[in-house]
Amino acid sequence: MRPVVLCLLIALAACGGESPSPVEPPRNLEPVNLQWADVGQACGATAPAVPLSDAARDSLGPPPASFPGSDTYLASVARRVPGGWGGNFRANGVFTVYLVDTTQLAAVRTALAPEGYTVPADAVAKQGRWNFAQLHDWFQHLIVGIAGRGVTFLDIQEAENRIEIYVESESRRAGLEAHLRSRGAVCNLVAIGVQRPITLF
Repeated sequence: MRPVVLCLLIALAACGGESPSPVEPPRNLEPVNLQWADVGQACGATAPAVPLSDAARDSLGPPPASFPGSDTYLASVARRVPGGWGGNFRANGVFTVYLVDTTQLAAVRTALAPEGYTVPADAVAKQGRWNFAQLHDWFQHLIVGIAGRGVTFLDIQEAENRIEIYVESESRRAGLEAHLRSRGAVCNLVAIGVQRPITLF
């Protein structure tokens, strides 16, 4: 997840000319009960990664604004490089690349260089289910009509190669899952957890 809360606190502390009063850390940030969404079918570990259909993607209209680092830009990168690139992250100091085809790490390193992504020589490839373009397509499709369903946070989680959505209470989970099923969500795509709204004070 992106450190938006920390940035917000820094911004709050910077406002005003006098020394700010101590700011209580945000509460209720830890998500709980994170598990795969019930999409109305049996899902095993080997369930296929089904991409969003071309028709569904086209129905979304023009893609959001793209700029370096944005999800739209990263999706465009994934469409251009080999291996089914699902994104990069560091785990315990190890530069890790999600790839649908892990044998393509060297080719991905070469292809990503012009994009401004340096893949170190000691990077490792981790087996991915989804490339980032597929995750981005599904994310844009699934969030249509999601307002009012108690969602407190949602993101493409690169470190887990999936979409994560958090709701304000366990009682909201079933309603969100019904929405995801209505949008055609597939197995091993969306994990849902409970994370109560952020309270700053």
